[in-house]
Amino acid sequence: MRYERKYVLENVPLFDIQQMVRLLPVGFREAFPVRRVNNVYFDTVSFSAYQDNIIGIGDRTKFRLRWYGEHFDHLLKPVLEEKVKHGELGYKNVFPLQDTFWKDIAKAAREIPQISNLNLSPVLINSYLRYYYATPDNRFRLTIDLDMKYGRFETSRALLPYAFSEKTVLEIKYDQEFSEEADRITQFFPLRPTKHSKYVIGIQASYG
Repeated sequence: MRYERKYVLENVPLFDIQQMVRLLPVGFREAFPVRRVNNVYFDTVSFSAYQDNIIGIGDRTKFRLRWYGEHFDHLLKPVLEEKVKHGELGYKNVFPLQDTFWKDIAKAAREIPQISNLNLSPVLINSYLRYYYATPDNRFRLTIDLDMKYGRFETSRALLPYAFSEKTVLEIKYDQEFSEEADRITQFFPLRPTKHSKYVIGIQASYG
């Protein structure tokens, strides 16, 4: 089980955010090259996953299909991710899938037991750039997400997300056992943690 603390910034240059991260006394350093993250989210016809988040249900589950890169028509090395939340703690189950094409996503999803058993369908796509950092001992990982785009899922074509957000999301992730040390780290953040769900924002932007 792990914690994910999120901080939302507006109108702050990326360089300034990166400088803040590098100056933290725990020694965050680049852990992976920047890349584009793409997700297709699944939900019921009544958007139950969305409703659970809005209501504030403590125990909830969310499914998404994730792949990386600039291509939307051909998904290379996609994975199905099951994100499980228990209050502020959570974990993620990852299921590697075969490469597929955009037009086949809905069909392929129906063959995945975790999706078909819950009568889920693809409803939203989102995409963003992610920068990766970690402490030398890898106990704490930090990401910076920006250039966020959202759009309704459409089977007929690889639809590039069309709703944009100028917000930047900084997130620090760590296992439950390191929560006290995390408090010492985050006291140096000139920010306050906030609740932030890319899925909720994407649904509101695309279906509102």
